[in-house]
Amino acid sequence: MSTAPMELQSERVIVQAPLSFAGSTKRILRLTEPHRALALKAVVGPWWKGTLRVLLDGLLVLTVGTLLFLTWIFIAVWYLFWGILLIPYRLIRRSDRNRKREALQHREMLDAAIAAQAVATKRMAESESPKSAETTEPPAPQKNPELGR
Repeated sequence: MSTAPMELQSERVIVQAPLSFAGSTKRILRLTEPHRALALKAVVGPWWKGTLRVLLDGLLVLTVGTLLFLTWIFIAVWYLFWGILLIPYRLIRRSDRNRKREALQHREMLDAAIAAQAVATKRMAESESPKSAETTEPPAPQKNPELGR
């Protein structure tokens, strides 16, 4: 059983614009998520498998670094020529992405509340089922020796 916290879908939403330094960096670094570069795990098997993994992770880091460098140069040139004209548009788009993230967070909270309510209802039904069997049977008559019965 894993003790790592589950990542929610709303946590994966990137609010920053794609043509911003922060937004482009987050989107490019997302390329490394399945591989987790430099998080080398113990490799069981021949030595060449571990070496190959190190080389592939190194190649991934070089590729991502080069891509970040080229993207940042492009964004800097973009800002110098066109970026200033698009500030109002970018603000509107950012608010759209914020609303999308908030809607996802709201949906996740509703799903959690529904799941908690279902668990509570199930527990209540389980706790009442033995009691209901006892209450449906009529009580057995008690014999009282003093009355002669």
